[in-house]
Amino acid sequence: MLLSRRSLIAATAAVTALPRRSRAQARPTIRIGVMNDMSGPYRDVTGPTGVACAKQAVREFAPGAFDVEVLSADHQNKPDVAVSLAREWSDQRCVDIIIDVAATSCALALASVCKEKNKIMIADDDFFGPGKVREDGRKLTPAYLFEGKKPAESKGEWDLYKLIGTTPADEAFRPLSDGCVRW
Repeated sequence: MLLSRRSLIAATAAVTALPRRSRAQARPTIRIGVMNDMSGPYRDVTGPTGVACAKQAVREFAPGAFDVEVLSADHQNKPDVAVSLAREWSDQRCVDIIIDVAATSCALALASVCKEKNKIMIADDDFFGPGKVREDGRKLTPAYLFEGKKPAESKGEWDLYKLIGTTPADEAFRPLSDGCVRW
């Protein structure tokens, strides 16, 4: 059976119009930047342990629909170094979130970069707990109410206070819409 030229063109057009089986799509990657003090006074509190904890949390979470990559860097407790690292991470390495910034000076400097680059930064304070940096640069942390313990209640030499209550950071400070005093 001979094929006419017209039949051959029609068959070729029909085959090329069929949907192709596409290759698997690359899974999206979320990049978490752990920027902390690896060599200074906060090293024992955050440092390499903070990086290891972030990596362990990623392993335990075991995401299925996306990959998670953890990057780390030492900001050396210098705001200019922190800003430089954040810009590099945002522009070249596509970091989505910056965590573990213990030094307040670095956290406040990073607030403007994160706002400019539309990135997330979680700035926890080792003494006051989880916090965030508001658009005006003010660091918000929860407010705590303590009461002095009676000597009979104390369990040790430094056990002097008991926690009475906690006010979340968003409620502890005046809302940005109400304005704030600038010093």
